[in-house]
Amino acid sequence: MVVQFDPVGEHLGDRRLAYLALHDTLTGLANRTLLLDRLEQELTELPSGEDEVLAVLLVDLDNLKTINDQYGHAAGDQLLTTTADSLLKAVRAGDTVARLGGDEFVILARLASSSAAEAFRLRIARLLGSEGVTSGELLRPRASVGITTTRAPNVPPEELIAEADQDMYARKKERKASDSL
Repeated sequence: MVVQFDPVGEHLGDRRLAYLALHDTLTGLANRTLLLDRLEQELTELPSGEDEVLAVLLVDLDNLKTINDQYGHAAGDQLLTTTADSLLKAVRAGDTVARLGGDEFVILARLASSSAAEAFRLRIARLLGSEGVTSGELLRPRASVGITTTRAPNVPPEELIAEADQDMYARKKERKASDSL
């Protein structure tokens, strides 16, 4: 067995294990552990007395189960990785994109105001509603995107995720009601 070391003597297997502990294996995005760490860091770095807000967006792919059932799990996995790539391209350097698991993603972004945060949420929702080809099939994924913002550095990170989740479910319910009319 050959054991490789990097220039500072760290075992490459240890580096890989550390990466796997903090990232989603399918998408390569941050996982819940890294997300919570980044969220705590963002909260401590919020400037006091300024209008800037920390936005937490929760994205839920509404039809992943249908895609898995109709086209197979490989198509569902491709949709998840395509979504991850789209989200990474839509954010700025320094923003965090994470996969919570299943069909849920979170974006952390510092923005100039609450109205800028809502405009960002709308842009993400439109981006994820566009057609795409997955496993040779033309699909129109549906995504519900919830948001919460804060200027308060002492808000518990899990509370912000829960608030964005509640907002996402309220928007999903509104859309389902309007779709049934």
